[in-house]
Amino acid sequence: MVKKRMTELTEANARLKQEIKNLKQAEKAIREKATRLRAIINANDNLILLIDLNGTVVTANENACARYGKTLDALKGLNIFSLMPPELAASRKKIADTVIRSKQPVCCLEEIDGMFYNSIVTPV
Repeated sequence: MVKKRMTELTEANARLKQEIKNLKQAEKAIREKATRLRAIINANDNLILLIDLNGTVVTANENACARYGKTLDALKGLNIFSLMPPELAASRKKIADTVIRSKQPVCCLEEIDGMFYNSIVTPV
């Protein structure tokens, strides 16, 4: 009986070791994909923000962080609309609501303080 139990435990241990190996490989793959994603969004000169349905920042590129004067860690979790002047936040919220409702990208040209901005809001 002891021999049988030892065999079972040895087999269970081997399975656990394989599971740990698989999990480590999956973690490495996720880290590599996150690094590639960060490189892609930072390679763009435009402001790129990924926000959830409530306007909470999930991630952003370096240009967006610089525009809002925050590090990525400080920007993540904030509501993007709370960082804008009320009039701009209201117009951007309407655009976001349209994108959410239609599930289609929306392009808009806005003038803010004499500067023109072409914004593209895309559902992901």
